[in-house]
Amino acid sequence: MSTTTTTTPLPALERVLVPAAALRAATATGLLDAMAAGGPRWHAAADLARQCGLDPHRTGVLLDVLADAALVERDAAGYRGHPDLAPLGTLMEATLGDLPAAVARDRRGQGPRDGLYPSVVRPLGALIARTAADVAGRLAAPGVLVLDLGAGAAPWSLAILGREPSARLVAVDRPEVLPATRAAIDAAGVADRASIVAADLTAGGLPGGAGLVLLAHVCHLFDDEQGRAIVRRAAASMAPGGRLAIIEFVAEGSQGERRPALLRYELSLFARTGTGRVHHLDALRAWCGAAGLERQQVHDLGGDLPMTLLIAEREKADG
Repeated sequence: MSTTTTTTPLPALERVLVPAAALRAATATGLLDAMAAGGPRWHAAADLARQCGLDPHRTGVLLDVLADAALVERDAAGYRGHPDLAPLGTLMEATLGDLPAAVARDRRGQGPRDGLYPSVVRPLGALIARTAADVAGRLAAPGVLVLDLGAGAAPWSLAILGREPSARLVAVDRPEVLPATRAAIDAAGVADRASIVAADLTAGGLPGGAGLVLLAHVCHLFDDEQGRAIVRRAAASMAPGGRLAIIEFVAEGSQGERRPALLRYELSLFARTGTGRVHHLDALRAWCGAAGLERQQVHDLGGDLPMTLLIAEREKADG
């Protein structure tokens, strides 16, 4: 008679849950704010503990746990935290708390949840600044009018305007997000070439005549039906001969073949959107084809999450 021995899940639970609890504690005690004060510099654990009224030894252990989880940096000079760690961590905490209900039901007809993005669109934009600069090399063109749908902090379109002095921008997003969009435009020094428009991507009119329409990290906020409709509306906003650029994290095949990072990302989408999901590249291409956009090009942008640039063109003359 054989017996099966199972390994206790305690070590795995500690690897997953203790860093999350440490991040929550670092936020609540003001440690993250203290690390962010004065710009990116190194801090000794004892100094941070003194500023926040904490026990020095226990503060050092907490910071080591965060460093081992790659949430803060550590070297001989001490510890250094990213200034956006606190707002991004707060976003994750706020959304993942709704995960049990999100997994239990499909909130059909809803897109991104209200109130989640205004405070984090800037740090989210900063995360992809380098990739945006590379993509701008493929998309920039003299005199192009860029229509950025769901712009947020507009990192992709602002990279294009930075590369091409004659390019112009119309940035579209929800009213609650547009102050962050305007701040990003002003900081980039291109206010004279950019305007903002409040609009719902799923309803109402969108500006037309664009030579380039961007849907950057937008499609995953919606289900297949809504995504297909948004691509169709984006195509209707393009000038003849214009291009649509979709930038997305895309699924790679069957569920069993997908990267763990992508699965974690999709699980978080369930909590912060109504029916959002990670779409397959074939689905995005089919949406473009159904909208009359052909001559499709696909570019792998790399990264732990498989980010892809899909470019599709509208015919130069209708009919």
